Amino acid sequence: AALTHLYEQLGDASMASTRQMTRYLTLFQSWIYEHFPSMGRRRLVSSYDDSTPRAARWQSPRQSSTLAEIRSQLDGLTYSGVVWHPYEGHRGIRPLFSICMYSCR
Repeated sequence: AALTHLYEQLGDASMASTRQMTRYLTLFQSWIYEHFPSMGRRRLVSSYDDSTPRAARWQSPRQSSTLAEIRSQLDGLTYSGVVWHPYEGHRGIRPLFSICMYSCR
């Protein structure tokens, strides 16, 4: 239910007339920081250790990016600018099971 709601909100946020997003976005921000290193103004929490939840790894700055800045960053993304498997090094601490997304062949 939470992912469905977030997905709907992202659809609304993609409209040209949208000026801001509201809701509790910590999980979404953490996912962005892991997959898109060039996005946002993230900071790594120096006291983070792998036994804590992954979202605790990042500290969001008080100053936020404007929607225009975010759209510009997204437009400039390339294939190499995306971390496709950000949790590979974390599997020893928290096993993440491979899930087949398509035909499982």
